[in-house]
Formats: sequence, structure tokens, C-alpha cells
Amino acid sequence: MITYSEVSEASANIQVQADLENTSASPARAVVKALLKDRDGKTIATQQTPVTEINQNDHRLFKLDFSIEKPRLWSPSSPYLYTMEVAVYRGDSLVDRTTERIGIKTFGFHNSGFELNGEPLFLRGTNRHQEYPYIGYALSDNANYRDAYKIRKAGFNFVRLSHYPHSKSFLEACDELGLLVMDAIPGWQFFGDDVFELTPYQMCVK
Repeated sequence: MITYSEVSEASANIQVQADLENTSASPARAVVKALLKDRDGKTIATQQTPVTEINQNDHRLFKLDFSIEKPRLWSPSSPYLYTMEVAVYRGDSLVDRTTERIGIKTFGFHNSGFELNGEPLFLRGTNRHQEYPYIGYALSDNANYRDAYKIRKAGFNFVRLSHYPHSKSFLEACDELGLLVMDAIPGWQFFGDDVFELTPYQMCVK
């Protein structure tokens, strides 16, 4: 999970959390390394954890903090994306790696309304279901991108997803094209229990 704090045009703090599980039959010593790259693929910041031993069938939560100067902030008018690469090493051997494109930003609601990166932003939005005639919900990545492109070209900067998890390819297209997203709570028909209360909290954090 990647979060941001103290974001401004001058600097930004980025937090990376990685939950590492050892599914082997013996303890393992591992290192988590994270690289932040700009749009051109140039590495601009790196962090890594100390060598840590994880018992068999156990897990460990690692946290890495980045601080960068003069970040390119994400917005609908300038949807600049960095790439965060997180890798797990056991000795000199790479055992796992994942990459995620990220947009550095901060937002909130104030007396003037919604603000993105400290500036007021009027939200023009629409609702979206992930389905096509004769296809249903099994949309291709191209179809998901086409939906995001049409929404953006129509003049919207915001989209609400209904009422279930949408494809990752659609969310990535929104990041790339400059669409803010409100993720609907899955299981809207089940209210009140502990699992329901925890789920929207985790979604807001993410």
C-alpha cells in the first residue's frame, strides 16, 4: 500500500507498506527494496529495509519512507504518473517484485468545497457500470480504456463506480487520463456488521 503525507509543490513524503509472508517450511531472511522512478524510467529515490528473518508460515509488515523534492503533482489537467517498484530479495536472489504507477497528490473538503493539491476543483462527474451489451461484465482492457477515454473526452473529471470492484485496467486508465475516482462500497446491501465497517475504512485508507 502506498500513501502520501505533507504533499506540496516543494516536497512530498511517500510511505510504502509491504506485507511479506514466508510460506516456506523454514525461516527465511529477506530484504525489501523500493525504487521510485519518473515517467522516463529514471530512478529518483530508493529505500530498503534491514535484513529481517521471518519464521515459517509467518508474515511481517515492512514500512519504507521516501522524501522527494519538487514532485510533479497529479491532477486532471496534468496526470503525471511515477512508478513505484517494490522487490523482495533473499540473499542475492530476487524472489518477488511488483510495480505500481502512482500519482502524488493531496485532497480534502473545505469551506470552499473540494480541493486538490491545495487548489479548489469543481467536480464534474458521472456514474459507471462495467458492462456492455452481449458481453456483460467480462470487458477487455481496451474496452475499459475506451470507457475512461470517452468519459474524460466528454468533459468529466470524476467518476463514481457502481457497485462492485471494477477492473484494474479501468482504474489505471483513469490515473493516466486524469479522472478522479470514487470507489463504491462493495456489498452495499449488507450493513452493520464488523466486516462491513472495516471494509470502507480500509478502502478510504488505500
